[in-house]
Amino acid sequence: MKKVMVCVDLSDESIEFFKKSLKAVDWSGIDEVHFVHGFQKHIYADNFYFTTFPLETEFADIEKSVVDVMKTFEAEIYGDKKKPNIVNKCIISNTPKKAMSEYAKESNVDEMIIATRGHTGIEGLFASSFAEYMLRHAACNLRILR
Repeated sequence: MKKVMVCVDLSDESIEFFKKSLKAVDWSGIDEVHFVHGFQKHIYADNFYFTTFPLETEFADIEKSVVDVMKTFEAEIYGDKKKPNIVNKCIISNTPKKAMSEYAKESNVDEMIIATRGHTGIEGLFASSFAEYMLRHAACNLRILR
């Protein structure tokens, strides 16, 4: 069973890029696709306490909103084509890159599809700190799209 993880930044530019790029992928040999977004959790220090954004009480709403966007995204990629089993996931973490790498390992992902910021050549390969991190830490094959 082949599993692929697509790491999706939810910016309009990223979603449009992935829609175009992923429509051309041959999904026939792929049994499961994980569309995953990493949401950065921030910790702020005040004079007397620490606070986080988002608050833990907001996690469920954020995850639902992200999954709803991913379902629309998924429908546009596959259209009428037969699609593999789909998992839509939002990971909320202080270190989304690390959490997404760990998720891929725990889920036994065979290949991760990621995008860089559109630079070309060697500069483009390393322009994305996310892509660079995954090159060093992902426990699976990578497909890097520019």
